[in-house]
Amino acid sequence: MNVWWLKKGESLRNFAENIARYHAGSLNLLNKTDAEVQQCSAAYAKIIKQAAKEIRRMQKCKNADKQKQLSWIIFQRPSVRKAAVLISTKNNERFKKRLTPESLNERARECLKFHNLQEPIHHQPKKKSDGRHRDTWAFGPVRYVQQIILGWLVSAVNEPCLYDYSLQGHGSIHGAAKAIGGYLKKGYRLWVVSDIKSAYPSISKGHLRQLCHLDERLVRYIAFPTLPIDDCQLPLIPMVTATDFNNTTATIRPTKAKAPRSQLPQGAAHSPVILSALIGECLRNISLSKVVVVIFADNIAIGAQYMADAKSAFLALEKALGNLKPGGLLLHDVKYCDGYQHASEDAVHPMFGQKIYWSIDFCGYCISFDQGDKKIRYRPSRRAWEKFWRKIKEEKTNSNMIRFTRFKITFKEFHTWRKSFPLWKLNAYSMNMFRINMFFKC
Repeated sequence: MNVWWLKKGESLRNFAENIARYHAGSLNLLNKTDAEVQQCSAAYAKIIKQAAKEIRRMQKCKNADKQKQLSWIIFQRPSVRKAAVLISTKNNERFKKRLTPESLNERARECLKFHNLQEPIHHQPKKKSDGRHRDTWAFGPVRYVQQIILGWLVSAVNEPCLYDYSLQGHGSIHGAAKAIGGYLKKGYRLWVVSDIKSAYPSISKGHLRQLCHLDERLVRYIAFPTLPIDDCQLPLIPMVTATDFNNTTATIRPTKAKAPRSQLPQGAAHSPVILSALIGECLRNISLSKVVVVIFADNIAIGAQYMADAKSAFLALEKALGNLKPGGLLLHDVKYCDGYQHASEDAVHPMFGQKIYWSIDFCGYCISFDQGDKKIRYRPSRRAWEKFWRKIKEEKTNSNMIRFTRFKITFKEFHTWRKSFPLWKLNAYSMNMFRINMFFKC
């Protein structure tokens, strides 16, 4: 999340004017006059400047009790709520209608309501490469704006991790892959790659209270909302044979009440900010003079010129995450990688007592450095390919088309899929390998 409130003077003025200019373009489409558009733009810029001053108050406050009171006061400020609507409307597709001064005031008033919100929380499970499901959640515009404000308050007290590329303004997943490629050019050859197991469900209210002191209403209803449990998430209860007094037997399945659960939801606007702040707190106590760190959400990569330096920094981070109170976070799926090797991902060779994987597998990319051409190679990882072919196989089993038609559809799906890897430069060898795989798998 971009800490825009830290900007001062001309930089803050330019940021506010850019947001106002974006909404002025939508006002022109609503048949507003030039004078009305300029008036609204000036009002929007003033709102953002006032919100920056309010959030900086939270940053300067160090007392725990005053911090709780100030968090609720800042959340109630109309300028902060309107600024959250303006900024989130620019960067999000949840707001289908064009923003007007009337709808801005209405949406800002709705953000004060915690109980009995009409917006439902949608459960969207995503299938993982190992066949399991990842629980993600989708929220409406009002809840999203509330989460944006909560993320600002957390970032004001605890700055997010500077190495995290999942936050706004850091280039997202492709920026993280580019960062690893840039470090490979500088000589950081050996890497340790891992991720946090069940990162978001493992974070509790106690972790948030350790980071900053917020009003309990913000913690209970916004940071950790009550999430509904679907039927597919409940464990299956075996059938039971019951006999009544008339010796009549019947097979029944006992029912279990759907108990709602409260956890940090994956897919919320504030969840990456809290996770990034926790990782940043652990990294501040670790010496990083000989290593470089790249983080994307719960994926962590530590690189160094020597494996001993990367491994020692990784073990220190693993210990710090495990000692978090009230409960630790677990790093798993650890891989030691050599970025100067270009063979397939399964090729390994022994070094320093453990297996060293050739190329770096990070967030769907397989990254390596060609010492001859002095170029970085970006390719889809093995898991990304497996996910693609699994999708093609599912479409094949659900259709009775002839093989030639399946080839055409597979080619179309492939060219759509490869757009999600903009750093991958497709060459003739890659296309030939794809055609061979398509011949055997379709």
